[in-house]
Amino acid sequence: MVSDICWPAGYQLTSAECYDLRSGRVVVDQYCHYYPENVKPKPKLQECNMELNTQRHTIQILTSANNRQSLYDVTFHDVRWESSPWTACSTSCGGGIQSRLVSCVEEDMQGTITPTEEWKYCQNPKPSPLQACNRFDCPPMWDTHDWGQCSQSCGGGVQRRQVLCKQRLADGSILELPDTFCPTKSPTSQQPCGEQECPPEWVTTSWSQVAYLSARDHPAILLLFKWTC
Repeated sequence: MVSDICWPAGYQLTSAECYDLRSGRVVVDQYCHYYPENVKPKPKLQECNMELNTQRHTIQILTSANNRQSLYDVTFHDVRWESSPWTACSTSCGGGIQSRLVSCVEEDMQGTITPTEEWKYCQNPKPSPLQACNRFDCPPMWDTHDWGQCSQSCGGGVQRRQVLCKQRLADGSILELPDTFCPTKSPTSQQPCGEQECPPEWVTTSWSQVAYLSARDHPAILLLFKWTC
């Protein structure tokens, strides 16, 4: 049986042992050396991918039929962490986040991969599902607020809004800067509104003075007033 396990240092040591398929256990090397074609592999140290956290075993099986011996390998994989590709960064600058799916899976001897309980089988530390990205300052940019209410509902009014020059830093904080730091022309901060004509309405002037006349000459009191439309 040949096994190679990726250790925390990022290296794996390949070793070989003689495995008896009938008893299902490791036996002394002499059993395998009985067959000249069965040469024991030499130990080998090589780098490995710690993130995949994969354990692989190759079993060398000896069979005998019709006075002939055959040697063949069967390789299977134990449980491991499997990660999806990273998503696009949430921002193009100013510090964003990338995410991915990390799941505990098991691969059988036929190469079929199925999810399994991570708390029960995947004993090694779980790879992080999140990482920081694009951690550098954004260039200064104009930040426009929403338009305010129109100063008049008709007859011509003005809407105003706040326009500021800001910069998003690598740590995600926002810095307000003088307008001269923004390389482009400032967006307009006011615009006309309510330009439709107002409907006609009654307008009253102030009351005129009351004229007091003699009751003998003018039996009624005369009130003077004026309406304009």
